[in-house]
Amino acid sequence: MLARTLVVALALLVAQAPARAQSKSTPADVEKTYPTFGVRLTGPAGWLQMAGGRPGLITRWGKPSPETGEVASAIVVELEPAEAQTPAQYAAMVAQRSGGTVDRSTVDVAGVRGYTVTAPAGQGSGVRVSSTLVVKHGQLMYVMTGFESPGLPVAGAMDGVRTAWKWVPVEPVAKYLQNLSPPFPLFGKLSMSLPELARPYDAKDSNAQLHQLIFDYTANKPVVDIDMIALPAGRDANQAKEMVNKVVMEQAGLAQPLTWTEENGRPRRWVSSSFDQKSPGQGRGAPPIVTVARYAVVELSEHDSALLTIQYVIGKPSERPAFEAANEAIVKSIRPAEAISAEGVANAGSPTPAPRGDGSISIKRKAPRKDKAASASTSTNP
Repeated sequence: MLARTLVVALALLVAQAPARAQSKSTPADVEKTYPTFGVRLTGPAGWLQMAGGRPGLITRWGKPSPETGEVASAIVVELEPAEAQTPAQYAAMVAQRSGGTVDRSTVDVAGVRGYTVTAPAGQGSGVRVSSTLVVKHGQLMYVMTGFESPGLPVAGAMDGVRTAWKWVPVEPVAKYLQNLSPPFPLFGKLSMSLPELARPYDAKDSNAQLHQLIFDYTANKPVVDIDMIALPAGRDANQAKEMVNKVVMEQAGLAQPLTWTEENGRPRRWVSSSFDQKSPGQGRGAPPIVTVARYAVVELSEHDSALLTIQYVIGKPSERPAFEAANEAIVKSIRPAEAISAEGVANAGSPTPAPRGDGSISIKRKAPRKDKAASASTSTNP
């Protein structure tokens, strides 16, 4: 079953966008291929591609206000596995929940029939949802939503995106894992880069935890789970490593503690050996699902540390080197927070995935099942 709740936080869409959209964005009207999402998209002319995201987000564009430079209108493109639901049913669900109406006439989206939901007329001076386009391609449901401010309609911009829309084969994520984002700040003390494919997921405390997933739509499941948490004050790196070893040996049943290797660079960080866990495959005769886990302890100060957990699902043995290389690149990217000050200027034009969700509209998913997700071994995550 699809998780059928659309979460709309319009105030956060503007408030959590860059104060000056130009500072961390690039022009939107450049054709860009999203191979792991199965589309090639071109944003509206005069708009900017924006940072940030949530699970299922493909991309989003914003149009800055000429007066303030802040985002006044936006277009968000998302997707999720469709299962048996039709696009007409999905559009009806969107209309029911938003109080809008499904247009009687359908629209063409690169040769596929799409359905438009027109939102109810808005009041006041704030940003509001204007319309939503729903289209199904293969087993994926694509949703494009427009946000507009009074006097700044988005209908024309959305139509331009639709007419330029192209379908491409959906590809596995393994070959794109080493495309890392520019560094972003974390916990006020670190900077870090993640694969551009990573999208934020639920975190208990967003000020002390980063949680991101990489979803593989060819396999219809998340295949990488990245979690980093600032440990309680007073727990230094050695204590953190001892804690990890104890919990892993108890919960994963390892006969020997993990081995730790100190990586070069600052801040100091130690990377554990990896270990595999198996869970039953889906369906009779299906091979077991192998989840690989690895940890890194990062020194925040003499007495404080952070714990990075990276887990990934091995679809086939040939993919392991790509996932391992991505793990190493993530760990090596960790640097002191001040290291990004100069790089931030150099990368000001790069579309950067934000370390946490931005509060824009999103398709809210259920937590991945343990027997099919990259979080299969999260019980061993201290």
